[in-house]
Amino acid sequence: MKNQSKTRLTSLLLGCALLFSSSLLAENGATQNGDSEELAEIAMAGRLAAMDDAQLDRLEAAIAQVRAMEPEERAAIAAKAREMARNRNARVRENRQQWQQTPVRDRQATAERLRNMTPEERQAMREELRNLSPEERRERMRERAGNRPEGTGQATRRGRVTE
Repeated sequence: MKNQSKTRLTSLLLGCALLFSSSLLAENGATQNGDSEELAEIAMAGRLAAMDDAQLDRLEAAIAQVRAMEPEERAAIAAKAREMARNRNARVRENRQQWQQTPVRDRQATAERLRNMTPEERQAMREELRNLSPEERRERMRERAGNRPEGTGQATRRGRVTE
């Protein structure tokens, strides 16, 4: 029972850490850049005001659980959250570099295809790609782009190329 509780707690805290990591970083940036602490508090209040009651309840529960932790537990969870944020930032950088290395015609075709998709189709594509390894994802994107000669064809709504 204690392990389930600890696992649930860890999941909750990591979720909250991810939810607020960019907010906390933005707040730190605001005060480091010479902005007043009042502005940081207003920004945080704005983020909290945008949350629904269920989100606020989860946040309150997480805060209570953190307050009840031993310092070592807090440090371990904080370290895990920082590691997750670093990993996410590394993936974002890697994806950006990969996108910049993609030929312009393929980037344009991908952008056009995404613009022509419905929100549901885009979500389905994201879900599909999210479950693939990076190599499988690259291969799937190549398949979607099609193997067409440089500068020919235009992407259609379903990813087909027309002449």
